[in-house]
Amino acid sequence: MKSLIFDTDVLSTFGKIKRLDLLQKLLPDATFLAPPSVHDELLKQEITGTKLLIISCGVELLR
Repeated sequence: MKSLIFDTDVLSTFGKIKRLDLLQKLLPDATFLAPPSVHDELLKQEITGTKLLIISCGVELLR
């Protein structure tokens, strides 16, 4: 199983079109991770629904 760490650009782009699910379809066996700095940056951008989509699509926050 692969672990993938995402940056803000990827999550922001897919979040804006509300299609983070496409990442799971493209890479069904991967674990998706995001550093706290990415989470914070997305919150600063105030992208509607991105945080909820990230959680529902299984992107884990790195600690």
